[in-house]
Amino acid sequence: MMEAETILGMPATDKGVNKVKWRRGNAQRYNATPTGSVEYTVENGIIVGVPEGGVFGPLARQAYLQKVADASALAHAEQEATAAAFAVRAKEEAAKKAASDKAEAVRQEREEAQAKEDIIALANARVQANITCRDKSNCAKMFSLAQIFITQNADQKIQVATDTVIQTYNATENGNIAASIIKMPGSGSNERITLTLSCKSEGKAFAKLCRTNQTRIYNAFRPFIEKNLAK
Repeated sequence: MMEAETILGMPATDKGVNKVKWRRGNAQRYNATPTGSVEYTVENGIIVGVPEGGVFGPLARQAYLQKVADASALAHAEQEATAAAFAVRAKEEAAKKAASDKAEAVRQEREEAQAKEDIIALANARVQANITCRDKSNCAKMFSLAQIFITQNADQKIQVATDTVIQTYNATENGNIAASIIKMPGSGSNERITLTLSCKSEGKAFAKLCRTNQTRIYNAFRPFIEKNLAK
């Protein structure tokens, strides 16, 4: 190292365990030129890798340029590898998103189809909850049974109960069932008893719950009346 300092005419500006550097003036690059700075590897206090012709000779310049080219090639290869990895990840993410979107579309389609089936089932059940009675005595008993049915199946307490109307309070919580029953005069001595249900629903989940519970109650109304009327 002392010999190098003599050849260069200046002491090393940076002496490390594995590297030694000479910086000339404000030169920032170690480019093996007389006006630039140099950097060499040190092993056991001895500078190694000095090309033939000295630190500023043509071979030193060539070695430096090769080193720069190798570093540039390595950086380019790393950039390409990073870009390729990113492209693979982007492709995988796109495939996952496409699969997720497809699954969600299928789920929504099934959910909508089920909702339509539920609505049809509810409409049919509501029709079946209309009962015609043949005389006043028969109708009075049916109407009394209807009040019992509401008490057992509605979530809200009865607010009004007359000879022609039975009505609960309105539903105040999601999923709660409110009910009303009206007895209307029909032809001759016939009368018609109609059950009407309502259910508070905010959001799809409660809407489905309401349809399910309303359909169940509507379907249970006629069998309850007919079974208990025969007793």
